[in-house]
Amino acid sequence: MKTTMALLFLLTLTCITGLAQIRAQGADGGDYVFYGYVPPTVEPEFYAKIDPPVHHYVGTPPILAVVGTQDGTDVEVYNLTGGRLIASFSIGRMQSREMGLPNSTYFKVVSNKPIAVMLRGGGWKSLDGNFMHRASTFYPSVEGGISGKEFVFMALNSTWVDGNGLHVILFIEPAHVSVYNAEGELVSEVDGSPNTLKTVSLRPYSVYR
Repeated sequence: MKTTMALLFLLTLTCITGLAQIRAQGADGGDYVFYGYVPPTVEPEFYAKIDPPVHHYVGTPPILAVVGTQDGTDVEVYNLTGGRLIASFSIGRMQSREMGLPNSTYFKVVSNKPIAVMLRGGGWKSLDGNFMHRASTFYPSVEGGISGKEFVFMALNSTWVDGNGLHVILFIEPAHVSVYNAEGELVSEVDGSPNTLKTVSLRPYSVYR
């Protein structure tokens, strides 16, 4: 996603329990290190009795997603509890890699170039076919931080519009925003003025910029 200056915000109205997006700048010439923790309460499906109704939660187990922002990126994932290397791989720009992690896992992700790291999982509440939603997050830009001119990210399962997830762009200054998928195809264009927002509908779990 390219723009003059904006913030990209996920309106995650599907309450993805344990959602985390982490980014850390390494020292000059050093590694980029990301730390995270999988909550012990992430459950793909369960029922909770809240007087008077019984709420049905459905979702996914904990999943760690890594998205490359540059070509030639080497990544290692460690389980800090046992100090074990659990994955080692290379990804390019606009590529992603996903893996499951057990509940209560402390983990570390190390890369030689900037990446976007996301932990997702858990469920959203269904009551009589109606979904209750309570979660949101910001995506970091490739420059670091929550504002910038380009974002490389994985879209999440959020408010659904025609089968896609609703994502929000917050404008800091006048800007034209173009959104491309991993195949380089233009999927959306919006214009905005300072202190306004626009929404774009994106396919969940696909990579965009």
